[in-house]
Amino acid sequence: TALGWGVEAAAAAVSASIGGQAATVGTVTSGVTLDSDLLITASSTVVTLTVPQLPAAGTYTGVLTTGAQTSTFNFDCFDAATSAVSPSRATTSGKSNTFVAGVYLTTVTLTNFPSLTSSADVEVSFGSTVCGGGAAACSVYSFSNILGGVTIQTTIPTVTAAGTQNILVRHTGARAPPSWGEPGVAYTRTQVSATVGFSFYVPSPEVVSARWCETCAAGSNCVSSSGRCANNVAPRNFEFPIDGSGTLTLVVDNVVQSQFDAANGNAVLAPSSVTVQFGEVFGTVTRVVFSDSERSSFEVTLGQAQAAGSRQTSLSVTPDTSKSQKDTAQFTVKFLDTNIKLSCLTGGCEGPKKGAAPFSVSISNFPLTSSNARELLKWRFGSVEASATFQSSGTDLVSFLTVTPPSYDCAACQFAGGVAKVPLSVVYQATDSEVSSVEYTFYQAPQPVTARFNSAGSRVDIVWDQETNRAGMTAADTGCVHLFEDVSRLGSGAQCVWSSGTEVSVFLNQGPTIVPGDTLVVNATKNLRSANGVSLPSSVTLNILVPDILIQPSVILDAPPLFDLCSSFTAAASLEIPSPRQVTWSWRALNDDTLDPVLRIVSADNFYSGPGTPEFATLDKSYQIGVTATDFLGSQSEEAIFTVFKKGRPSPNIQFSPASPLTVFKDQDVQITGSAVFSECPIDTSDLVFSWSQSSGGALPASVFDTVLPDIIVPAGTLSSASTYALVLTVTMGTDASMTSSSTFVLNTGVRDLVASINGGASSLLVGSASALALSAASSADPEVDPPPADQGLSYQWSCLVFDGASDTACRSASDGATIAFAATVGITLAPNTLAASDFPYRFTVIVSKGTRSPATYTVPVTVKDIVIPAMSLSVSSLVGARVLADGTIYANTNGKIEFAGASDLSGTALAWSCDGGVNAQDPAVGIIGYTGSAFTLQGSPLWFVPGTRYTVSLTGSIASPAPPLSGDGLATAVVQINSPPLGGSFTSCLFVAGDTSGACQAEGLPLADTFRLSAPDWSDEDTPMTYQFGYLVTGEGLTSSAAAAATTTANGTNATAAATTANASAITWFAPQSKSFLDVEFATGTILTYCRVADSLLAETATLTGSITVTDTPSGGRRLLQSANANFAKARNKMKDSLKAFRASKVNRMAGSMALEGRKKLTPAEAMSLRAELMGQVNAGTTKAVGTASYACETFSAGALIAGDPDAMDSTAIASSGTLLAGLSAAKKSFMNSDCTFAAASILSNALLAQRVATVTAGDQATFLNNVLQGMQSVMLQAAIGKVAGEVASTTQAPAATAQVQLLTVQSMLGQSLLAPSPDQSFLTAQASFQIPGNLSSVFGDATAEINVQTHSMTVAPGDSGNIVSPLFGLTLSYANNATEAIVKNLTEPFVINIPVDIRQLSVVEQMLFTQQVQCVYWGGSSYVSDGCAVTSATTTLVTCTCDHLTTFGINQDPGLAACGDGRITAAKGELCDDSGLTSGDGCSDGCTIEKNWECAGAPSTCWNENPPTSTALSEDGVRSTMEMSGFESELKVLESLGVMRSTFASHLSLETGGSFIAGNVNWMSVCYGTEGCRILASEGTARRLAREGVVHGEPGEDGAYVARPAFRAGRKLLASTVLIENHITTPTGVSPAILVQVMTQSNFLGDLTSKVSAALNLTVGITFQTAPEARFTPVETPAPGAGLELPPDGGSTTTEGDLFEPFPDSITGGFSVTLVGIIAAVTVLCCAAGGLYWYALPIWKRIKQERKHTKISPQDEWDWDESRAASPKGRSQPASPTARGGGGVDLPLDDA
Repeated sequence: TALGWGVEAAAAAVSASIGGQAATVGTVTSGVTLDSDLLITASSTVVTLTVPQLPAAGTYTGVLTTGAQTSTFNFDCFDAATSAVSPSRATTSGKSNTFVAGVYLTTVTLTNFPSLTSSADVEVSFGSTVCGGGAAACSVYSFSNILGGVTIQTTIPTVTAAGTQNILVRHTGARAPPSWGEPGVAYTRTQVSATVGFSFYVPSPEVVSARWCETCAAGSNCVSSSGRCANNVAPRNFEFPIDGSGTLTLVVDNVVQSQFDAANGNAVLAPSSVTVQFGEVFGTVTRVVFSDSERSSFEVTLGQAQAAGSRQTSLSVTPDTSKSQKDTAQFTVKFLDTNIKLSCLTGGCEGPKKGAAPFSVSISNFPLTSSNARELLKWRFGSVEASATFQSSGTDLVSFLTVTPPSYDCAACQFAGGVAKVPLSVVYQATDSEVSSVEYTFYQAPQPVTARFNSAGSRVDIVWDQETNRAGMTAADTGCVHLFEDVSRLGSGAQCVWSSGTEVSVFLNQGPTIVPGDTLVVNATKNLRSANGVSLPSSVTLNILVPDILIQPSVILDAPPLFDLCSSFTAAASLEIPSPRQVTWSWRALNDDTLDPVLRIVSADNFYSGPGTPEFATLDKSYQIGVTATDFLGSQSEEAIFTVFKKGRPSPNIQFSPASPLTVFKDQDVQITGSAVFSECPIDTSDLVFSWSQSSGGALPASVFDTVLPDIIVPAGTLSSASTYALVLTVTMGTDASMTSSSTFVLNTGVRDLVASINGGASSLLVGSASALALSAASSADPEVDPPPADQGLSYQWSCLVFDGASDTACRSASDGATIAFAATVGITLAPNTLAASDFPYRFTVIVSKGTRSPATYTVPVTVKDIVIPAMSLSVSSLVGARVLADGTIYANTNGKIEFAGASDLSGTALAWSCDGGVNAQDPAVGIIGYTGSAFTLQGSPLWFVPGTRYTVSLTGSIASPAPPLSGDGLATAVVQINSPPLGGSFTSCLFVAGDTSGACQAEGLPLADTFRLSAPDWSDEDTPMTYQFGYLVTGEGLTSSAAAAATTTANGTNATAAATTANASAITWFAPQSKSFLDVEFATGTILTYCRVADSLLAETATLTGSITVTDTPSGGRRLLQSANANFAKARNKMKDSLKAFRASKVNRMAGSMALEGRKKLTPAEAMSLRAELMGQVNAGTTKAVGTASYACETFSAGALIAGDPDAMDSTAIASSGTLLAGLSAAKKSFMNSDCTFAAASILSNALLAQRVATVTAGDQATFLNNVLQGMQSVMLQAAIGKVAGEVASTTQAPAATAQVQLLTVQSMLGQSLLAPSPDQSFLTAQASFQIPGNLSSVFGDATAEINVQTHSMTVAPGDSGNIVSPLFGLTLSYANNATEAIVKNLTEPFVINIPVDIRQLSVVEQMLFTQQVQCVYWGGSSYVSDGCAVTSATTTLVTCTCDHLTTFGINQDPGLAACGDGRITAAKGELCDDSGLTSGDGCSDGCTIEKNWECAGAPSTCWNENPPTSTALSEDGVRSTMEMSGFESELKVLESLGVMRSTFASHLSLETGGSFIAGNVNWMSVCYGTEGCRILASEGTARRLAREGVVHGEPGEDGAYVARPAFRAGRKLLASTVLIENHITTPTGVSPAILVQVMTQSNFLGDLTSKVSAALNLTVGITFQTAPEARFTPVETPAPGAGLELPPDGGSTTTEGDLFEPFPDSITGGFSVTLVGIIAAVTVLCCAAGGLYWYALPIWKRIKQERKHTKISPQDEWDWDESRAASPKGRSQPASPTARGGGGVDLPLDDA
């Protein structure tokens, strides 16, 4: 169709050519479109052409010309498809010699045929029979796209007559657009088809087996279902005894069906007739075992003797004797003398193919001598003669000989499966007739059946002809040196893994050079033998072949479809299925002579044209570029042609990730990321504007395109199968709409194969014959619809086969032998005793089909025993890192997780799970929820799973009754095959230089300015697409120096995994996984360790690969002038700003992380702090310009963790931004987050918490921060729980100041349990918090079996705390596992019991004392901490127990406003009677604030006194007495409170000055005088009476003997006098006399030093002088009468005015000097002494008595305890015991704390 020619053209005026060859013009038809004025507005001319002969397939340019008008078009010419078929014949019933999973197949191979996306793309027909699906006569079973064509396996229809029919294969699916075509445009393409002939034939009758039993087995059939005669004797096949005894059972195919009388022992029923003729003798057909249209079986007896030898035998079946139809099968029967029996003795009847050792045989009932044994007999192994030596002959007619086996290597010697079973025959030499025989087995050394590359070229698969001993290799022995001689061509790291005894795979890893045509030689010294070890060791040479299915490479091109006149251009080519070796690339330009020679010399996978793209000489032109790839297997791709347009004005450049086109399945989420780059023209840039639309394909929901981001996500289930969608991204400069670009992304959807399954994926079953057998295909599925229990729309066809000892046969009823028919239903059930017990399993197969889709099959072997066996069922409940293959095998990663469910049909069955291959299911790390019970979860690990190996998981069921041998264990199994991660590639970290094709790798560059490319080329895997994840770590930032040294020694560019293991993996910064195999990054200064992980589509990962680069301001070689740090930061800031404008959020993350690290090294602390706040803001801004996926969230957390890496350098803005970041990403699309991710998130939280210890954050910002981080961490941990199973060990992430963990549990399993929450490390608490779950929690969820995500968290710092929170914050959150919605748990009638550890060391001494009384259990209420709904039930100084009726985040707070015993306030509501500001009993006010017996208290704080003081004799002891005058006290109360401290200080000072051991008990205060206010007498047993006279207490005691204080009594009266007189008596310890003490106390410096020490001890400035100098005193032994020594002031009034009494220490009474005593002494002196003595002695004594009568001599006794009760401090750091002073109104204070 030519457009715009405008006039009619005649055929004669039109000429045409295609590829320069003239084309014959046929009809020419013109048409025009007219407007209202009848003017032509458009025209078209349709020309029909006959295509000329063209020289070869390819794309040609066509030209149409008429007059001045010329139009051109593209035309593709293809080679005609050809086909071949194998096998090329089948029976008329559709049976070929290819039998797979219950169906007969033939394979059609087509060349030059389009590739298929599903079986619906092709139509196959046999003659007029069109193959379809479901109940159609035939169907496409499977297909494979191969190099240059397709192979199709199809089932074969049944036909009515023999003959040849054509198989016609037509491509009916949507054709891919031509290589030069445009996405979304429909092109007319010729339908491709091919034809091949296929023959049908009628098979001849054939006797399959002829088994003779001397005695028939019990039951109706002579040969049991296990293929045995009576007494479990194996029958003879095609042999008969010469005496004609016994019964022969014949099985024959392809004969007409016989009628039989079931009521008469299955005798042949007329008019049918069955005859068996042995030569000339007829046998008797005694019964029909079974007979149907395909197979019949008859039992025959002979009853007469025959001569030894072979007889031609015929079996004839006549359906109606009145008609001529008869089917006859011919076969040979050997007649033997069964009395003569040949038996193998030593060594058994087996040996190697060559060099077998001689062994002994016996021959019974055949006496021999040494001579006749040699002359009479000869020996044969099959057809090969051997020798025998006579040994002996006994009287029992048994002869013994030694036979030497020959080498069994003759031309006719055939081995099958590595064995040759031949008759060891003894025959007569004269007649060559057989005497007797026994079966002998030769074993040849294992031989390869095939040794070829897999389709991806990543491994060599070797299949052996037999079960081998695997050369003794175990799962741990995977080195190929254990098998082959020379392994150098396999490269480094190659592994040889046995998946079974017949299959070994060579996994190629680093640098293999082996190619098709090379050889591998098995090392004979490694002893690869037959499984039983009988064969000789193999030394075979393996020829390595190309893959069985050689897949044609498919090229993917990643290039901007449009670039402008200033920009550079890069086109990168890759393969849809990556090759593990280097690929050869060919480039060309199809329509530009300037560009073409430039491209033709490119051999790399990319082409670069620098700024301005001079190779693209013409502006505003479309350039067609073609690329072809050839892989190392020799497969060449079709040429991929793409079109790029060079625009003549500035425009943004667009590229996609993943590259277009992309093929996915409808049940996958699809994320497409458009990447726009600003023009390199000198223009102002602004934010880019992105918009998405759809140009073709089924209409997608408008919500998919409702975004302003360059990313779109197409949710799973949105796309249709087998469809193509063209999605258009348009990018416009925000400030200039003329700068716009558009690019189309092509999205294709494939069709997954149907999946068949029986009983949930069981690979084998074991049942008892008396049990019903139920089989269900309900777990079969169509992956293109919702999973079961949704309707799958499937059809089911069941069949069953069993080996009867001779051949496979249909499963038949044990009762009547009839073939068991199965309904076409999802499940089948066989009644008890339907199947007879058999040693061979019944193989049940289900064929699942749907429409024209390829059917799927599944086979499960069921073994039936004749005892009671529980019928076990096994199914797969869920898979993580695993999937089920079409054949039912579970395909799992080494770390995959498989959840099984099992059951038994008998109640009380004990279930136990196990796994072979050395995997211990009883290990909790393997069977993570136990190995008994109905559920079993198998957790994989590289420690016990070897890639490529197959393992069998078994469920065993045991019953107690009946006991064995009447019962046995039931069994169900499943097969797990371990997936191998990607192989073969490398990892490099090099300075990126655009356009550099030298291949050199420079590993050094400038910080922030230079770009490094992390690249992982040449990785290959069959499970595509692959993803690449890159990361890095700066040495010193989370890596020990030794680890750094180990890592940096790794050669750059190699896959060196060892170094990575020494690094602190949790400190590695990981970027989001991506489809591209490289990543460009700018780094901070330092030695950078780079990392890479490559994963396949099932997420099986390689080991962590590592490299190293150096980033420095002074690169070697003087590459460029040094740049200042500010210049580098300026460049980095500009890159980050441009990335934000272009919505390249991942680039922002990479730049921010590097800038944060560089700022730590190059900026001042203030600059670094400002930078961190800026970077955290930029990263937060980036979150608004990217689709919130889990992978992006994790990458962003890593960047945030780098920015928040130094808590001391975070200001309030950075702290707040950290919380915003965590909360902002909580809305990310939910998918699994690994430990790297959760640790990064926890690190942000932890450092932001620690930063609040030094940074000032407002209360409002703190509240917002806490709300954000709680929301963010809850979301993170919910995603860490994805894929968990109920009861699995919790996942924990722990940073210094924050800890979080999550576990999946059922509600029932939680009830009454205590859930633990670890304390953060920075809390220095070893104890964990615990949450005891109430029994009524199930009322919240309704279903006790509901699965719940249980999250606990803890934080060292309590943001928003304005009180005294003394614990970490601990939280518990419950969320529904099925939808991650948080459960609202509140107002429970039975509360949670929460135990929270506390650390009260930061509290003051008084607060510590009152803590247990003022403690509160508080929780975060969104804006503040509240305590509603919580109550403290017990509290110690280390642990507090609360009850709360709801769940949230809890902490322990001390509220000083709460009334407490010891706070100095008497709270009647709490039952307090006193409060002396202390909690020590024994001082009058008890530790419960009640008045103690014999004490009185008054005031608040209370003053207490004792009315029954203990007796003391201190004042009667020798000592020194003095009166001190002291100043500095403001109240009487202060004086009395200070006496205890002054005593201990005085005693300590005396010890220092005298060298003696003074204690406080040596210092006794006698009285305190307050000037005109009178004196306080400190000790006397008459105190109570004195106080009564003073009016302080009531005059008479109460009933309990205690005196009651009057209301007027009060404490703390201010002193009017400026000084206080304190009289004291000091007793002396051993070694210090009173005289010495007086000398010390009267020294000039004694009082000065004492004054300083007392002032310091009291924290008060005091003055001390002696009012009465120290004087040694010797008191008389006599004790005065009671009451002596009490003297009132001269006025007869009280000793004090009305006021306080503070009596801190118990009184003790000491005798003083009375008047009577002095008088007696004076009288004696007068009588004895001279008159002169009266003058010198009497007068001084009288004066002294007069003076002493002024005061009572009383000594107060201080009481000291050594407090041993101090508990160990937090984190186990014990404190030394300290003495504590205890006194009235005092506080127990450690001396070192006072």
